[in-house]
Amino acid sequence: MSDATIVMFDSDDAARPTTVSGWVSRNNRFYGDDERTARYDGCTHRKCEECSEVVPKHRVLCSACAVAKRTARYLTFPIVEWTEGFAGIFDGDEYFADEEEAYDYCEEHGIDPPTLQLVATEPVYATEVEALDYYADDIPEDGELPEELTVAFETLNEAIKACKVPLCWQPVNKRISLPATRKAVPHA
Repeated sequence: MSDATIVMFDSDDAARPTTVSGWVSRNNRFYGDDERTARYDGCTHRKCEECSEVVPKHRVLCSACAVAKRTARYLTFPIVEWTEGFAGIFDGDEYFADEEEAYDYCEEHGIDPPTLQLVATEPVYATEVEALDYYADDIPEDGELPEELTVAFETLNEAIKACKVPLCWQPVNKRISLPATRKAVPHA
């Protein structure tokens, strides 16, 4: 803004006092009209959204309600047979190659096998590499890769398509029911 008038630092026109109102948290941070954020910043605990038990402020649910909600979600998944691949613990990072490993885990952790919340997994295979996407930052717009690289990427992509070995197994929303007791294994 081009204003030809000169206003000096100590002039009454340079600034004026005003009264500002709003919410200030316990930590002395000003939040204007945002009461909710000011209260969150200043609190250490709040109530569980389900049962009103006191929980640390970063938690929405108490442990019991979180487990109940997680279990309710798990029970909505369809039941499938454990046919191939791995099974994993729902919302966990434990995976089992077969039922024997799952039973061993239950024994080690004092878990009743039917209560172990297992989910099926599906294989994740390597995907083809798009050379122009890979080198997008290195070639000019509408540029092309050298022929040797184009051929190399085509060869790589053919090998990727031909590979039937999964890179890993990722959990899916299908539950696997583990019987209470192990199946009898016939002796050879």
